Amino acid sequence: MTLDDAALILGCARSTVRRLIAAGELPPTDRYRHRQLARADVEALALRVYRWRLHLDDVDPYWVTGERAAVVLGVGVTRLNQLAARGFVPFETHAGTGRGCIGGSNSKWSPRRGKLDGIDGNVPPSQEKNRRPELPLRGGARIGRVRRRLSVGA
Repeated sequence: MTLDDAALILGCARSTVRRLIAAGELPPTDRYRHRQLARADVEALALRVYRWRLHLDDVDPYWVTGERAAVVLGVGVTRLNQLAARGFVPFETHAGTGRGCIGGSNSKWSPRRGKLDGIDGNVPPSQEKNRRPELPLRGGARIGRVRRRLSVGA
């Protein structure tokens, strides 16, 4: 992964990514290729340091909360929780806010294509008027506020 990709995931500038590498917060995949980073390392760091309040107006953020993902997928939050519990919708929990975040490097959710296992990712017109204020976390579309954390069954 390039520095630009890492900057998008972390919600910061390339220079900040360089400082994180120099400080040892973000290890390069190969010490001789310092601009190549592992997506898992970048995403793990983002769960600790991503400042979602700075990205409220981002048009195409990397992180998406559960409620927004439910709207994009055309399902309710309860159904999304069921899909997450069964492993169909991977998610992470942001360390600072405890909010659920959809996505992952090996997820079935494709933020750029807006699909989950072949389900169309467009927001249905009937749900467009019911949109709530947006908060970024991870995905590919704008982010909706989550009233409760996604829970995963054992």
